[in-house]
This record gives sequence, C-alpha cells and structure tokens, in this order.
Amino acid sequence: MVLASHVFNQVLALVLMMGTVVVTSWAEKAHLPGERYTCIIVRGLRAFVFMAIVPFGLMFWDTLVKQLVLGVFGYGNVMHWLGTVLLHGFIGTVFIMAAVFVAPSRKALITFCVMLVVFFYLVEVQMPLDEFAERLTILRAVLYTLAAGLVCHVVITMLHGMYLKARRSGRLDTPLWDVSPAFKRIFSRRAVIVLFLITFLDLVLQFEGHGLLGYLTIDGFLGILGGAAGGVLLLLIARSIHASKKLLRDEWAGKHLPRTGKLVRAEERITMPDGEVLQGFIYTSTTSPGGPEATEKKPGPAILFLHGFGGFAQDLNFEPMLASFAMAGYTVFAYDYRWSGHSRKPGQSGPFQGVMKEGPLLFEHFVSDASSALAWMLSHVDIVDPKRVAVVGFSMGGLIALSPGIYADPRVKIIVAGCALHDLGENIEKRVMGGSLILRLFGWYMALRIRARMKITRAEFIRRCSKISPSAASTSLPPGIPPSAQRVFLAHCKDDSYVNYELNFLKNKAMFGVPDANCLVFETGDHVFLHDELALGSWVFYQLHQRL
Repeated sequence: MVLASHVFNQVLALVLMMGTVVVTSWAEKAHLPGERYTCIIVRGLRAFVFMAIVPFGLMFWDTLVKQLVLGVFGYGNVMHWLGTVLLHGFIGTVFIMAAVFVAPSRKALITFCVMLVVFFYLVEVQMPLDEFAERLTILRAVLYTLAAGLVCHVVITMLHGMYLKARRSGRLDTPLWDVSPAFKRIFSRRAVIVLFLITFLDLVLQFEGHGLLGYLTIDGFLGILGGAAGGVLLLLIARSIHASKKLLRDEWAGKHLPRTGKLVRAEERITMPDGEVLQGFIYTSTTSPGGPEATEKKPGPAILFLHGFGGFAQDLNFEPMLASFAMAGYTVFAYDYRWSGHSRKPGQSGPFQGVMKEGPLLFEHFVSDASSALAWMLSHVDIVDPKRVAVVGFSMGGLIALSPGIYADPRVKIIVAGCALHDLGENIEKRVMGGSLILRLFGWYMALRIRARMKITRAEFIRRCSKISPSAASTSLPPGIPPSAQRVFLAHCKDDSYVNYELNFLKNKAMFGVPDANCLVFETGDHVFLHDELALGSWVFYQLHQRL
C-alpha cells in the first residue's frame, strides 16, 4: 500500500513536470509581453515566481539533511544512502539555483529572514515537517509554499549578491557561474528532460515518503500545482524584469553610448507646466552645427525622440540610432517620460505603477509633456533651426507623435512613427480586456485598482485613452501645414506581438492618407524591429535628409 501510494505520487510528479514542459514551450513561442506588465506584478507577487521551484528544492534539501544525519548514526544500505544523498542534493541544488533572479528590497530581506526563523521554529516545535505537510489543506499548501519561497528567495539572493560583490571587487577572479546569460534557460526543454530522468531515478530508488511530491496529500498537490503553473508564467515575466533591470544597470554603469569623443550626450532637466521635472538628453557630434568641436554655434536640423512605454531615452534598442543621427549632423533631443528611466522619483518602480496610481491622467501627461519637450528643444535657438524640426517616436512614442497636439503643431515639419498605436483605448479594450486569459486577468486587476483609487469607470478610462490617441486627430490641418502625404512616415513589423499590425498600422495609414512610398513594413522583427535596426535607421535617415 505504501509503495502504491509512493508510485502514485511519482506519477503525479511526472504529470506536473510534463505540464511544465507544455506550458513553458507554449509561453516561449507565444512571446508573452512580460516586461509590459511587470511593474504592477513585481511589488505584490514577486515571490510567486518561486512557487514552482523553491518548495521542491526545500523538500530535497530537507531530505538531504535527514539522510546525512541518518548516515552519521548508521544506515543499513550504504550505497542506497549515498545514492539518495547525491540525488536529493543535486535536485535540490538545481531547483534552488533557479531562484536567484529577482531581488527584493533591503527591508524585505530583513522581514523574510525573520519569517524564516519564526515560521520554521513554530512548525518544527509543533510537529515534524512530514506530519505537518500531510495535514495541509489547499489554502495552507499555498501559504506554506509562498512562505518557503519568500524565505529561500531571500537567502539565495543574499548569497548571490555576495558572490556578485566579490566578482566586482576583484576578490573572485574566476567566475564560477553567471546567471544572467543563463536566465532564459532555467525552464528550457533540455533542463526539464533532465529533471524527468532524475525523477524517474527517484522512482526506481523507491525511497518511501521522499518522492518529488511525497510529502503532500492530494489537497497539497493541487495547491502546489496551481502555484507551479503561476510560478512558471511569472518566471517568464521575471525574465523580462531581469532584461529591463540590466538595461538600467548598464546605463548607470556607463556602458551606454557615447563611447567616442566625437559624440557627446549632455543632460538637462526639463520642468513641465505643472512643476514635474523630467530628465532630458541632447546628442551632438563633431558634425553637428552645435557639436563639441564647432568653432561657432549655429542652428541646424533637430530631432525630438519619443521612447516607448516602459522604456527610456537610453534604451539600447534605439540609442544607437540616436547616436547615428547625431553623427550625421542632426542635434537629437530626448527625454524620459514621467515614471520612466531617470525621471522616476524615489519609490516609483515604473510606468505601470504610474497607471495604477494616476490612471488615464498619466497618458494625458505623456502627450502634453511632448509639446512642452518640443518647446524645450526649440528654446535652444543657438543650435536648433525652427524650420527644420522632426519628431521621431516608437510604440507609445509613435502614438504621441501622431496625437492631435503634435500632429497639428505647425512647428513640426516631419513625423516618423514606428510601431505606433492608433487608438490606445481600443487596444486596451480588445488586446487586454478581450485578449488571452492572462491579459484579461491583468486588465481586470488594473480596472479594479484604478476604479478604487480614482473613482472612474472602465468606460471612462477607455474614452480618455482614446481621446489622446491618433484616432482622435483631425485630418483637417490648419493652413500652412503640409498634408500627411508630405510629412508623415510609418514603420511597422507584421508580426508585432504588442502593437497589432492590422489594428494599428493599417488604420493609421488609412486615416492619415499615408502613401506606400512613406511606409516601411517588415515581415518579421516583432515590436523592436529585431535584426531590422540598420535598415530602419537608414530609411529614417533618408527621409529626414530629403526633407530637413
């Protein structure tokens, strides 16, 4: 009976692992938009990333410690004992190593360490861990998993931080292992197949009560199953968090451009009409009229660059393009939006947190701030020719470039919009509220938060988002402004997984009457024109050179 129960647990473990393979494979192919949704998830649900991996690691390490103790006091079958120790130690290490990627705050570290001591002290004093786990209900299983995940996450993060600090200080000359490049490989198909084999070996060993899910009843298994599914998904989202953090770390470490004395990036603070201060940047080069080696400053062509939602002015996807424009003789002005990049205030994690707190007002600020940024650029009369001004934007920046305020501004001679949204409200309605289950849950959560904080309905939120979109722009331009066919240029990738091609590009093209000659469409490249960067930059430069 005990053996049959053990085999049943192992079968459940295999089913869980197979489900992990299927879900992960699907998620990798689906290109889940993790980075766009991390800011609201990280703060409250970051620990759930570990719900799929940490409990298993803790279980195996718990077994390892018990077996080591048994070995000290004597164990009947030495080879069996040695195999069990090595097996559980290896599996536990594999799972725990996967838990080093998302770091909480210092306050959270202290809190979770206290949780570790209190939680496990109470558990071990009241009853053995095995007996405790066997009595778990679904709710308690989830709570136990969460607590264990938080605790283990803190410990491993601290150890990993010490390791990285030793690397940076030079005390550790030879890198042991670097998690950054291997991040996306945590749940690769190969890794899961290896875990399959290990689980099968565990089944062969038939070590009673210590299988992959041997501690848990069916209730506990269901609780962990739900946690595992959420953990796999959020681990993929954490991958995007990691990538986003790396961009900012590289920027703070000075790894971004410029890397040559012929290119200069100056910093200026921009004050908005409501008193908000944003971080601005000015790119010039030796070929710019107002560049570092210019003997006499004189006005020249200028570009206002607008980055995407969740990005920042030094985003590595586009900063090489800005540097190229500067090297070609243009003066490039860029800035970080509210809640973004270097414009963030202490405690502001990113624009998604901003949406949760300000709702559609944040998007309205994005658009109005662009007009103020344009005025900031034109205030540099010594290096900017007011008759040779272009606005270049991508994603949210493309929406802003085509929004009513910028589109109808007579000071803007050329508008280049890449992967631009047509109607922000419609995209939220169809792509978020009416999208996949995960996106619907996110949209539902977002709507509840905004309604509770700002007392506005979902319909009002959608309406206000649409009002500042290109769809609301009037195609009847004031006198003196050339028609769209002469001043608007659109670029997009057909496989864009964030800003749908049909829902946005085709509608923008039709509404503004943009001819094919003014459009650049790639079959692939997703949302960041992957592998199309050089062609895109050359096309944009050509259009600017012809008209500025």
